[in-house]
Amino acid sequence: MTDFNIIRQFSYPTIIRFGAGAVKELPDHLVANGLSRALLVTDPMVASLDFFKKIKESLEAKAISVEVFSDIHKNPVKSDVLKGGDVYKLTERDCIIGIGGGAAMDVARAIVLRVNHTRDL
Repeated sequence: MTDFNIIRQFSYPTIIRFGAGAVKELPDHLVANGLSRALLVTDPMVASLDFFKKIKESLEAKAISVEVFSDIHKNPVKSDVLKGGDVYKLTERDCIIGIGGGAAMDVARAIVLRVNHTRDL
């Protein structure tokens, strides 16, 4: 039985950096954290845009291997996450970066869950 009269606490130490030019810090952040095999999760439209290509190139310039997963629906479905998880595992990635709108960010977060937990989504 749980005692609901006890006060509990947890911390989730997430650092969020944002603002004009913040994306330029991404390659150095990955290198500083020992990450070198990124899975970029985005949608097909964003994957075709110049800013996305520049992000990919900036990572590769720092010797970061990049795999792009953009096979997602506008309204994500479970199969998007399963496919993304398979790509992550098959290509031996060590980090996941979501770039784009809500669908891409949702799928990226769900892929993180998928590759770190064995239970069904």
